[in-house]
Amino acid sequence: MVGLLSLSNELLVQVFSSSDTIETASTLSRVDKTMHSLWAAHKNHILEEILPNQIIGYEEAVELAILEEIWFDENTELASKTSQKE
Repeated sequence: MVGLLSLSNELLVQVFSSSDTIETASTLSRVDKTMHSLWAAHKNHILEEILPNQIIGYEEAVELAILEEIWFDENTELASKTSQKE
């Protein structure tokens, strides 16, 4: 029988990304050192795949967070350009 760890790293990242919840993916990362290192190296990509399915209004929340960061840094020129896109 072929084991999970015999899959390529790309497929293992897809396994993480197809998890239903962050908790499931993080639990998978604790299987062994290989899985943990893949999680650490690709967690932003993995979370970008999981979070939109878990959080209602995810896209809007991300846009708001970006705008808040821009305004916090007082980059009013970039903030006005970003606001005009909407």
